[in-house]
Amino acid sequence: MRFRYLKREYALSVQRLNRRLVAIYEQDDPTTIDVLLSAKSFQDVLDQLDYLGAIASQDKHVADAVATARRR
Repeated sequence: MRFRYLKREYALSVQRLNRRLVAIYEQDDPTTIDVLLSAKSFQDVLDQLDYLGAIASQDKHVADAVATARRR
């Protein structure tokens, strides 16, 4: 029973990772210049940098979840 649960969790983690990898591949990475030019204020720059940091953190979380599921 635990084996089936872990196997299902691993499959879900790999599926999430695959979706994210496709999304990363399909979109262009914003450059610092892009962030600066699209900002209406300094606060916009800070908000966008926070947002990009949150995305990077989420990507790391997904990769860690896959690695943990695989080890189990």
